[in-house]
Amino acid sequence: MTTLIALCFAVAVGAFVLALPLKGTRAGSFLFRTAGVTFLLALLPSLLVGLTGGALVSTGRSGGSGGPETALAGIGLLTLLVLGAYAALWIRKRLGPKQRDAWGDYISQKSSGKQVIDRSAEKGRSRAAVDDGLF
Repeated sequence: MTTLIALCFAVAVGAFVLALPLKGTRAGSFLFRTAGVTFLLALLPSLLVGLTGGALVSTGRSGGSGGPETALAGIGLLTLLVLGAYAALWIRKRLGPKQRDAWGDYISQKSSGKQVIDRSAEKGRSRAAVDDGLF
């Protein structure tokens, strides 16, 4: 089992390092996803043992902290945390849209290639000069 976990960590690190130069491509996103999945697969055995450790270890041995109710309490706590996170996201979404700021609008316009018009510079020009095409 330890060899498999070490192999998962090695694949995760290798895929992550290979994905860094390919960040914007489809291959890069595939490698990032592969790295994430293998990293989670490497951590999955210890997570499962941690959640069900109380149920698997008999109470006569040292290190056992309880029966199946301990594992069920851990799973219940994890479920409550997940539901709480989803509730917080739902409440945040319902409270209203994100406030727009001027700097964010400016950066999004510049990055999309649009020309940003400075309204304060136009005030000094006459309307006739603008209509004649001098500016």
